[in-house]
Amino acid sequence: MTPLLLGAAVQLPPSVILAKPSSSKNFESYYSTYRVEAELLEDRNHIQDLNLPNLTSAGGTNRPRYFQLRGIGERSAYEGMPNSSVSVIIDNIDYTGVGGVLSLQGSQSLEVYKGPQNTLIGPSALAGMIISSTKSPKNKSSSFHIERSSFNTTDIGLQQSLSYSDINAFLSVNYLKSDGYFTNTYLNREDTNHRDELSIKSRIDFNDFSLALHSFDFNNGYDIFNFTNSKNTTSDKPGSDDQRTHGISLSHNYKKSTFQIKSIASGHLTDTLYSYDEDWGNDPFWNSLAGWNQDYDYDIKFTHKIKTLSLDERLIQSNGRFTHQTGVYFKHYSDKSREWGFKNESPRKDVKAELQRQKFSLYHETQYDLNSGMTLFSGVRAESVNSSYEDNNLNYYNPSEVLWGARLGASIEAKSANYSLSLSRGFKPGGVNIGSSISSDRRVFSDEVLYSLALKMELNKERWSLTSDLFYNLRENIQVKTSYQDNPSDPSSYTFYTDNGTRGRGFGGELTANYQATDWYNVKFIQAYNVSEYSHYQYGARNLKGRSFSYAPEYDLLLTNTFNINRDISFSIENQYRDSFYFGNSHDEVSPKTFMTNFQIQWSFKKLKASLWGRNIFNDRSETRAFFFGNRPPNFNDERFVQVGPPASYGVRVRYSF
Repeated sequence: MTPLLLGAAVQLPPSVILAKPSSSKNFESYYSTYRVEAELLEDRNHIQDLNLPNLTSAGGTNRPRYFQLRGIGERSAYEGMPNSSVSVIIDNIDYTGVGGVLSLQGSQSLEVYKGPQNTLIGPSALAGMIISSTKSPKNKSSSFHIERSSFNTTDIGLQQSLSYSDINAFLSVNYLKSDGYFTNTYLNREDTNHRDELSIKSRIDFNDFSLALHSFDFNNGYDIFNFTNSKNTTSDKPGSDDQRTHGISLSHNYKKSTFQIKSIASGHLTDTLYSYDEDWGNDPFWNSLAGWNQDYDYDIKFTHKIKTLSLDERLIQSNGRFTHQTGVYFKHYSDKSREWGFKNESPRKDVKAELQRQKFSLYHETQYDLNSGMTLFSGVRAESVNSSYEDNNLNYYNPSEVLWGARLGASIEAKSANYSLSLSRGFKPGGVNIGSSISSDRRVFSDEVLYSLALKMELNKERWSLTSDLFYNLRENIQVKTSYQDNPSDPSSYTFYTDNGTRGRGFGGELTANYQATDWYNVKFIQAYNVSEYSHYQYGARNLKGRSFSYAPEYDLLLTNTFNINRDISFSIENQYRDSFYFGNSHDEVSPKTFMTNFQIQWSFKKLKASLWGRNIFNDRSETRAFFFGNRPPNFNDERFVQVGPPASYGVRVRYSF
């Protein structure tokens, strides 16, 4: 594995290009899209190893599973009714909320769609989507790789293409094992935040059908937070971040004349276990505190059994200058969860809950091609959301909503330049807060609406290219997620709730410039810019008016210089700068600004490719999650506690293709 934090630089940064069309008319080309091609993915293990500007991820887990696009997205989901702003799709399977399985091995592409997604595919999203697809069996791609790197990390993978008659199959098996970069000084162990991950992805194409089968078995540790904000922990009960997922999708593509019908059925079964030592300490440590003679031993477990089923039926029709896409979408989501807390190894909290949610949507998009090279496009989506939640604390809620989104825009195609301007309306359903201490007027929160104005430009010349995406976002009834501690001497007594503010806004964009200066030298520059603010939100003494969104750095810059020494040897060096950002809404803690330098030397000989790499070689400090609360006896004063990012690391990777 290349052990990088999401936001650290990688060998070659992703370029902004057009996604592949789903029909003869390219509906996707009018979206703000970043796409990482297969050759940039083969040396990466996980999305955590990539830098994608204006895409961030909150820590607090072993693998990132909570994503933010342009500062919009969730940071955690401890209780209640999860509702993500960023969707995660792998081979048409909706893994939203369990996106820690975003393994890249065997992937053909990774696309990040930014802005409201209403009329393109069945699932919808307020802030955008992360879409990954497995390699096509027709590519005849077979290889074996092994990598050894810092922190006792081993990454082994096999990819195999097979063909028989009209059946083409592709199989990717990848196993990763790592001690992680945290050391538990109390237990004298270096593996309490370990990774033990098996990822299996397969794709079978036959006639007009495509079948995808997934199996992910992640048995990871979770032992991160400590009282010194370092890489040394002192917990006596290290936690876990386990996930076992089995996913399947079956798609059928039927074409006749000017019609195309695409049918997709998909679903997954997922079991997760997330646990941690709530007090972060041990008995000898507590006994060393003057005047403290009480037992202080807390730990907690969260389990989820998730089942999903989705159906997506799309009709695409070309009729002269008009192209229409009409879709019907249904999704069923079931989540049986348990929150099980302990004090001195005796149960002190046991919340068993069940959430059922059904979504039914109709969506449509039309584009009209003019003779002048201009295309007009518009779309609309209507969606009903019906949920039911109940737990053993006698909470029962069954909210229902009918929501709508839309898109309107125009594009112009020139000889070496393309431009598009669009206005979108996105939405995210509301919900219910289940905490017993929440007042009745804060119990229910309503849906959020996002208006997004986007301008996209592409310029392509012989030796250089330039792509930019500019946006202005206006959030109405903005959903603000926050929390507070009920009892300072009890680290488990937290209330999490979501509220509605009035408005929030953000503007900025992404710029990618690529220049092939000579046959042996290439330079690429990526800049992400994002200015955001809450217009008004206040609860108690907290007032977020004028403050930027959480996980929304203003600047994110990446400069990559690549030198091709000869046909077989290349060298690249990267510098990445990321501005500071707020970690949450319940406090004002911010991350440090980071500047990281990476390098890679790559050698190719016939079917063999080897690389030597170094990440964060100057050991710059980064932070991925922070809290501000009392967890240190005997006074329990509020303090800043952070999760630190990866230090300097080095590795060697060898791949053999056959």
